[in-house]
Amino acid sequence: MKRSPQIAAKALNPRLRTERGYRLRRVSATTLLLSLITVLVSCGPKPATPPPSSAVSKPVQTYVAPTELTARPFHNRINVAWKTNRAKNTIISGYDIYLWNEKDASDTTNGGFQRINPELYPGDTDADIARESYPLDGLDNGVIYRVYVTTVYPDGMESARSNVVEAIPRPEGSFTLRESFKGNESGFSLRKIKSVPTDDLDNDIYLARINGALWVASPQRINVVLRQTEFYGLSDHTSLEATSPKSLSGKPDNALPISNHLMFVLQDQDKCYALLRIDSVDHKERIAKISFIYQPRPKTLIFH
Repeated sequence: MKRSPQIAAKALNPRLRTERGYRLRRVSATTLLLSLITVLVSCGPKPATPPPSSAVSKPVQTYVAPTELTARPFHNRINVAWKTNRAKNTIISGYDIYLWNEKDASDTTNGGFQRINPELYPGDTDADIARESYPLDGLDNGVIYRVYVTTVYPDGMESARSNVVEAIPRPEGSFTLRESFKGNESGFSLRKIKSVPTDDLDNDIYLARINGALWVASPQRINVVLRQTEFYGLSDHTSLEATSPKSLSGKPDNALPISNHLMFVLQDQDKCYALLRIDSVDHKERIAKISFIYQPRPKTLIFH
């Protein structure tokens, strides 16, 4: 096959052959240089990976305070209970309990509240972490106490305080009265919390038979030197725990006829109140069993 004259001329021209060879060598050199650069970059040291942001990897700790704190008074004791607001996966160190009482009201540090647990309180022994409780023992009856609770976390931080509750410790219990002037159960002293004879100087109540029925009566009905007691009937109430009268209406009596489950308020000579319930009465045997809550703080109609 014959080549065209132009192609033949180019092939025979030495200048054209030289320029073509130069271009080929230049392309080959460029390709080799790029290959070397690629190898050097791929074999060189890798750039350091920046550390993860602490704001993303570390969760923010929230210090949740207890709420719904309640206080239940007893004899020389108050039981407090609260809602923890604590999630199951939240780790805490424990709780601190702070107490105020009116006898130390002159101490204004922390508003007069003092932490009463020497070590962190871990919580009660039941498995419910949603609610905890704590007994405040060794308190004085008739004294106003206030309480609040905080949660303490492993980093030492303490939550805000819970709501503040107030309670007055007071005795409660039950006793038996018999229609007898000298028997051991013929009277009961609320301030001494013990059975006494009817004519005892500490007696507050006794059982009398009036017009063929049993009544609770004031010892002054027997002798003017004995203590004076006044009674207020609470005909609309039957439960000692659920009754909390805010005021007393009507004129008090020095004697009150009794029946099963009767509720009434007694005011003793010291102007202290007691909430009482006739648990049972046997008119034939002339005996009555009575439950009571006694508030030794004068003129204070608070039982719960």
